[in-house]
Amino acid sequence: MASAMVKPMNDNTSSGKTFNVQLLSTWDFLKLPLFAFITTFAVLYLCTIQFNVFPWFMENYRSSLRGSFFTGFMSLGSLLWAVKSFVISNLKKDYFERQLEDPNFIKDMKWLQDSTNGNIDFSIYFYPLVNLSRALFISVVVSLLTSVIQITIGSAKCIYATLFACSSISFALFMLGHTLYYVNINYQDWMTESTKEYKKEILRKIKEGNSESR
Repeated sequence: MASAMVKPMNDNTSSGKTFNVQLLSTWDFLKLPLFAFITTFAVLYLCTIQFNVFPWFMENYRSSLRGSFFTGFMSLGSLLWAVKSFVISNLKKDYFERQLEDPNFIKDMKWLQDSTNGNIDFSIYFYPLVNLSRALFISVVVSLLTSVIQITIGSAKCIYATLFACSSISFALFMLGHTLYYVNINYQDWMTESTKEYKKEILRKIKEGNSESR
């Protein structure tokens, strides 16, 4: 994991923002889904092979569920790929680039540059956007890969191949949840800043209206 190597801003900054942001690697996104994959595989192994709790599961998966999972994850991967460019471009334009027009933000960036003696990479400002883009791309790859696994490995008569294909579903679902978490964080920040701007604009118009009425 690469650190932004920037300390949080002190209380003298105008916007109160912190820049202690980390650029997440592919492994950072895959750790939780991988844990879910291993756990699911172990549970299915115990239930179907060791204790035979769900004797009908494997047969139902091979006969009906496998095709549905293939179609579902293929559609999900295609949808995420289409949404990726839209989400990233809109967040970059309507949130990240708009901050550059805020005098308080520019003042904070100047403070940050001075406090680090100019030893700062301003690209850290876009780290949250880079993390989101990376998460979406990994989700696309995982969804499409999971879809392919259903009709390749999942079609094998070997019980362990079936367990692997079923466990890949939990891997993909946890990766999707991880991605939605990052999407939600970025959109919350976007909505917070948009609300502040709308509030300023409304107050300005109210003030202008009061001046005209006098």
